Amino acid sequence: MADHQKILAELDKLEQNPEGHAKEFLKFTESFAEPHHHKEEEVLFPALEKKGMPKDGGPIGMMLFEHETKRGLVKELRKAVEEGNDGKVKENALAIVSLLREHISKEDNILYPCAKDFLSAEELADLASQCEQIKAH
Repeated sequence: MADHQKILAELDKLEQNPEGHAKEFLKFTESFAEPHHHKEEEVLFPALEKKGMPKDGGPIGMMLFEHETKRGLVKELRKAVEEGNDGKVKENALAIVSLLREHISKEDNILYPCAKDFLSAEELADLASQCEQIKAH
């Protein structure tokens, strides 16, 4: 959840100045937000599935769908930046801001509390260790 605070701070900057902050945000999402999503996709979600949380029709499926939606928006933002199309930069940047704020809220208020119900403190600590290994690569 600590990662979310850094992501939200970047979203604030992007929202305040979409055209001026887009390039910096693209670097940030590649170096920080995408690795965060990979931690969830490679460590947390499989652990929750093993404990019985369904992938389809539940929080995991929604989070995966939103990760893919975000990746598509980032691709469009990168294209708009490269083309110098400020209107499309702003449109895609604000779509990313909206999507990720809602996404983070769902994770903080639904998915992560569910994870604490499904997994023991020991299992959560083990997952945190696995996530650190992903960060180290």
